Amino acid sequence: MLDETSDPVAAIRAVREVFGLSVSEAKNVWIQATGQAAGLDEHQEKLAAALPRIVCPKCLSDTTVVRKMHTRPAGLGYGDVSSAEIANPDFVNGFWCSTCQVGFVPDHLLDDLGLVAVRPI
Repeated sequence: MLDETSDPVAAIRAVREVFGLSVSEAKNVWIQATGQAAGLDEHQEKLAAALPRIVCPKCLSDTTVVRKMHTRPAGLGYGDVSSAEIANPDFVNGFWCSTCQVGFVPDHLLDDLGLVAVRPI
């Protein structure tokens, strides 16, 4: 059954429906059946290790940083406003440090978010 589709979501849904499993149980079966990992926990650890570490520029910690839409930090502007899908140009998808109460966008993600650092002349 798992090899009948190349769509992981459809495969997991099929496993859930056929065997009456929860979402996490079905994901666990699919991950084991496809040989990606011994289980869901191991798979999530591999994914987490591959993600870039996002560090707060103020306290230099990554423990209290979460992805969050927040007020656009000073010094950032949108590169091409016409091509960006901007619901509200005063806000930006970025990161928030709950310790420092600071919103920020790491430099290496500016292009991905359609932002540019605005430098005064």
